Amino acid sequence: MSLSLGLSISSGGYKAFSPTQINGLVAWFDYQKNVSVEPAPSKDVTKWGARFGNFQLVPQASNARPQFDDTTGINFINTAPADSLKLQNKSSVDTSITLDTSNGGFCIALMIGGSTEELDAVYFGDSESANTSLITGGVDDPVQFILTSGGTAKTYEVVDYLGGTTIDSGDAFSLVFNSSNQGVTRLVLANVVQNTQTNTADPTISVFGADNSAANFNGRIKEIIIYDKQLTDVELNKLYNYMKRGEIQN
Repeated sequence: MSLSLGLSISSGGYKAFSPTQINGLVAWFDYQKNVSVEPAPSKDVTKWGARFGNFQLVPQASNARPQFDDTTGINFINTAPADSLKLQNKSSVDTSITLDTSNGGFCIALMIGGSTEELDAVYFGDSESANTSLITGGVDDPVQFILTSGGTAKTYEVVDYLGGTTIDSGDAFSLVFNSSNQGVTRLVLANVVQNTQTNTADPTISVFGADNSAANFNGRIKEIIIYDKQLTDVELNKLYNYMKRGEIQN
């Protein structure tokens, strides 16, 4: 099932749009804004400030900092000690984002800037056994994404990504979980609905990547966009048309 792409797109690639134009925005991280980086050659990220919301992401350990890439985003390396970023408020106090599923639902959107797509990679949650986490599953055809909330894991299989069920290494793609107030959650990959599962638990997000798992994230994140409500199909189209400027298929 593909969402309609009827919205006008400018000759520059997409119609001018900002995620702030959709109500319910909680946090928005954009790798092109508010990133503090060590000088080359390391280009280690020391802080990633939210473009919207009272949040920042900082390394969990000084020797496990992702690197900044001008083109592909924030680059996480999975060799020990693996790179990960923890959530803080802008006063540098550790915090988390809890989304109240029953009060309007939620939407979590990631723009993945390309990765090796290794099996069981933790996108957020810090470990495969975390109370809330997102990992890629244990098979590569079809690719699976496993979203855990409240300790309950739900598996979403890819059924149509560019006409197939796999994601090539190095692909950049938009990844969206859009949930109703009854916990009915759709995985939308590159603006195509892949799979639907139900989980009424509230997700709580505090770490991106993982530094203490056998499945540490190895890849790049360009943007993180979180809403405390379910987006309509029209809003999803607007968000996709904005995010797709960063998509690259090999």
